[in-house]
Amino acid sequence: MPYTHTKKATFMYAQVRQAKNTVMLSIILLIAFLGTSGLVSAHTAKAASPTTFYMQAMDSCKQAVPGFLFRLKGNGVDVTAPLTFGNKPRKVADGACLIQRGNCITQPTGCTSFSLVLPAGVYTVTLTPPAGSGLNPPQGYSECLGGSACSTPQTSTLNIDANGGISATTHNVYPNGASITWPTAGAPYTGISTDPITTHVSRLGTGNCDGDGDLDDHMTGSEGLPHCDNEAD
Repeated sequence: MPYTHTKKATFMYAQVRQAKNTVMLSIILLIAFLGTSGLVSAHTAKAASPTTFYMQAMDSCKQAVPGFLFRLKGNGVDVTAPLTFGNKPRKVADGACLIQRGNCITQPTGCTSFSLVLPAGVYTVTLTPPAGSGLNPPQGYSECLGGSACSTPQTSTLNIDANGGISATTHNVYPNGASITWPTAGAPYTGISTDPITTHVSRLGTGNCDGDGDLDDHMTGSEGLPHCDNEAD
């Protein structure tokens, strides 16, 4: 082959090779761009992990109580957890009444849990007493701590951060309108099994609040005094 033809062919081959390399480089750069923008990933994207947290229902002193419902709402979520575990009230720990922190490992009675994907934000969990609770037998529990005239369901407020961490408190409104937020000391509840979000309610019975025998005089103890009077009688 003449020298001029060989030189021309070599030059054309080099141009083709360079064009191929340019195309490959463009593809690599495009994939890298799309990957960093979240549109393409070299690995299959992992599903969002569920957030799991525990609730524990307790009475006005130191016993956990079964059969309660907890309803979680917020950011488009509305779900109810299974009934709190157990077949009768059981002591959580020793100490003076009322015990503000529970433990679902050492005492699973009164515990239930939520486990679902939750975006960061603020959520509310509302407590509902067991079916059959009321002033007539079978007597059960009120929906707050403070005696039989409770009219505001006890609620827990959860703040969930971007990493799924939980910080929670429980708010109780007494029959006379006074209120309290637990825990009253220390850090907020974290919702883990050894630090469940804890609620407290009054067991209904034949105790008196103001002694006139009406709605607010169906307590079992003095846990609602002096806030048990609904001041409507």
